Amino acid sequence: MCEIQQFVQSAVLLFILTGISVLKTGHPYMCLMLSGILFIVFTIRSLNEEKDLILLCIQIIISAAFVWCSGTNFSFLIFYECRLYKKPTNILFPGVTFGLYQTIFHTVETPWIICYILILIMVSSVMGFFESAVNEYFMVRMRIEESVSVAAINEMYQKKLNHELIIKNYLADRNARLEERENISRSIHNSVGHSITAAIMTLDAADMILDSSPDKAREKVNKANERMRGSLDSIHQAVRVLDNGNDFKSIEDFLKDLTEITQNFVMDTQIKMHTDYLVSDNNINLPDTQAEFLIGAVQEFLSNGVRHGNADSFTVIAVSDSRHIKVSVQDNGKSDFSNENRVRRIKAGFGLKKIISYAHRCGGDVELINENGFKAEVVLPIFRKDENVQI
Repeated sequence: MCEIQQFVQSAVLLFILTGISVLKTGHPYMCLMLSGILFIVFTIRSLNEEKDLILLCIQIIISAAFVWCSGTNFSFLIFYECRLYKKPTNILFPGVTFGLYQTIFHTVETPWIICYILILIMVSSVMGFFESAVNEYFMVRMRIEESVSVAAINEMYQKKLNHELIIKNYLADRNARLEERENISRSIHNSVGHSITAAIMTLDAADMILDSSPDKAREKVNKANERMRGSLDSIHQAVRVLDNGNDFKSIEDFLKDLTEITQNFVMDTQIKMHTDYLVSDNNINLPDTQAEFLIGAVQEFLSNGVRHGNADSFTVIAVSDSRHIKVSVQDNGKSDFSNENRVRRIKAGFGLKKIISYAHRCGGDVELINENGFKAEVVLPIFRKDENVQI
C-alpha cells in the first residue's frame, strides 16, 4: 500500500481507538496528548520513504503509553500500526503485546486473556486482509492506468509515424514528378533546341541568297523544313525515352547517333568538325536516358559554341571503359565564360544548368574550361542491365 493510503488507515484506527479510550479512561487529556503525538509519528513515517528504526522504537513506546493510559483492551490494536518489517508480525503484534502486558500485571483471568488475544489476532487479521485487498485494488488500478497510458502513447506515436509517412510519400511523389518534368524539359531543350536553331540559320541563309540564287534558296528552305520535321521526331523520341527509362542502348548505336548529330551540325553550319571515339569494350550498354542525355548535351555544347563563342571548329571526343563514359566538346570560340562569372552564367543558362543537375544526380560530373577555346566535359558512370538502376 502506498504511504498516503497507509497513513489514512493509521489515522482512522487512531481516531476510533482514541474516541473509545476517552470515554472509558480516567486520564482523557493524557490520552488525547499521546494520540496527537502518535498522529505526528504516523505523519513522519509516511513521509519517510526508508524504514527508520528509531522512529519505530519511538512509536512502540508512545503506543505502549497510549494503551496504558486508555484502560481498554482493544487499544492494543494500535500496535498493528507499528508496522514491523514482516507483515505476519504486524498481525500478531497486538495480541503478543496484550499477552505480555497481562503476564506482568494480570488484570484479567487467564481464560479471558486467551480470549482477548484471539480476538485481537482476529481483528488484526481482518485489518490485514482489508489492507491487502485495498492494496491489490490500487495496484490493479495503477496497472490499468499504466496500460491505458502506454496504449495512448503508442497510439500517438503511431499517428505521428503515419503522418510522417504520408509526408514522406507526398514528397517522394512530388520529387518524382519534378524529376520527370526536368527530364522532359531537358530532353526537349537539348533535342529540339539545336534543330530549331539550325533551321533558323538555314532560313536566314536562304533569305540572303533568295534574289541571287533562288534555286539554292529553295534548297535551303527544304533543308530547314526537314530540320523542323526532325525536331518533331526528336520530341517523339524524347517522350519514348522517358516512357521506357529502363531500356538500354549499345555503345555502338550511341556512337552512331553521336556521329549523325555531328554530321548534321556540319551540314547546317559549314564548320569544321573532328571526332575521336575510344571504346575499350564494344559490349557496353547505356541506359536510354543516359544516351539521350549525352546526345543532347553535345548538341547544347555545339550550339552554344556557335551562338556565344562564334566558333568555327569543334572537336568531339567520346571515351569509355567498363564503368564510365566521358564525352567532351572543344571549340575555338571566344567565350567570356570564366571562374568569376561561372555561377552566374550557369544559373542564367537553362541548358547548362540542366546538364549539370542531371550529371550530378547520376553520380557523374561536368567540367567547364575556357582556355584557348571553350571545353565542356561530361563524365557518367555506366550502369549495367543487371544492376537495375533507374535514372
